[in-house]
Amino acid sequence: VVWTTNDRLLLEIRDDGQGFNPETTKISIGHGLSNMETRGSNAGGEVDVTSEPGKGTSVLAWVPFSEAESLVVE
Repeated sequence: VVWTTNDRLLLEIRDDGQGFNPETTKISIGHGLSNMETRGSNAGGEVDVTSEPGKGTSVLAWVPFSEAESLVVE
């Protein structure tokens, strides 16, 4: 789902899959979650990952419009 507020562009992705423990995953071999958080921060926004084993995952990312406008690809 993509939507906007007065000052932000937001993207939310949800699934009802197996889920995982985000804290344990951050310290594992992969860098996917930390890379997403770094990219969100570099764009002036945030990435929030919520997940629980057996209950799926939700990723909410937002950037301010000033940054979102520069990210648009035509």
